[in-house]
Amino acid sequence: MNELNLYVSQKRKARLAGIGWTIVAFAAWPDMVRKTLFVPGDAVATGRNILVNNLLFRMSILGDIATEIAFLLTALILFDLLREAGKTAARAMLSMVVIAVTMAILKTGAELAALNFFEANDPAHGNLLIELFQASAVPTSVFFGLWMLPLGYLFFVSGFMPKALGVFLMIGSTG
Repeated sequence: MNELNLYVSQKRKARLAGIGWTIVAFAAWPDMVRKTLFVPGDAVATGRNILVNNLLFRMSILGDIATEIAFLLTALILFDLLREAGKTAARAMLSMVVIAVTMAILKTGAELAALNFFEANDPAHGNLLIELFQASAVPTSVFFGLWMLPLGYLFFVSGFMPKALGVFLMIGSTG
């Protein structure tokens, strides 16, 4: 592949990754909307809010799954774009994304099970599952943060991505 074709190919992949990342950023709204239904310390009120807004609750879970799929596709594009800069780092980045996406999708099962308990008029168990879902965000977020470390490194060493962005990604991975 000549240099011009390589440049055009990389530019196309970078734009696709940017579009994918924009989709992921804007698709985070379902989680924010769903959290407004939760009333800390009041399982009955939480259950009532979820039952009254059943469709919103279900659609927000579906939105989360769609977001995770978009995130995975974006990571695959970034892997393809950056793997020549460092195969090991690219594999590490993709592995962490796959783990994070898998964990995030699996934890939505707790929310769907909680909905079943609320519908069966068992708010205590429903709230327990909501708390399980929320607690599982912590280990999931570890992988969501760590994937940025190899991504930042790849940006830094690639020669065609902004080095400063690579540094900021590596710093951001610690958050």
